[in-house]
Amino acid sequence: MEQARIISKKSISATLMAMPVGVEQVISSTVFSREQLQRRAFELKSKGYEFVVTSPRGLKDVYVTRLK
Repeated sequence: MEQARIISKKSISATLMAMPVGVEQVISSTVFSREQLQRRAFELKSKGYEFVVTSPRGLKDVYVTRLK
């Protein structure tokens, strides 16, 4: 699992769109909250992108996988 590269002034959309397809990446919840990431992933779905956003209990990290 790799650490996600944060793009241009903490842009959630740019960060998600820059992720490679099929690779699970970690984003610290201190950078972006799970709720922010889920909301933006839902908005990007209308543009043809698809993501899985998970955050296991007890961990401060958010796991994001770009599916499409």
